[in-house]
Amino acid sequence: GKVPGLADTLNQQQGITVFAPANDAFTAVQQQLGEEKFNALLADTTQLQGLLSYHVTPERLDAAGLVEKKTLTQLAGGDLTIGGTAEAPTVTDGQGNTANILCGNIPTANATVFVIDKVLMPTS
Repeated sequence: GKVPGLADTLNQQQGITVFAPANDAFTAVQQQLGEEKFNALLADTTQLQGLLSYHVTPERLDAAGLVEKKTLTQLAGGDLTIGGTAEAPTVTDGQGNTANILCGNIPTANATVFVIDKVLMPTS
């Protein structure tokens, strides 16, 4: 299914980079939180958009650009650390969870999308 509010959130932004968790990543979060909490999260648009804002950075970059920058600021205001190489970048969130980029440099009208294997979490 589509994540509610995601398209709207993204379409309001110009020139962004999006780290989109693969379906398996959401399954992992679902197992971590349990069915009830996970469904509550999906139903809570504000909380969900908050979570999504950890996966978007307000600059449009390709893989080489990501690795060159090393640190990206999320729309939510936190920092993401980029490691690895342009061929195989990694993204580490404020909690120190590192996601691998499964595939990337997917262009959309206003974004470059990278599919990652984890859901990025806020520092707090």
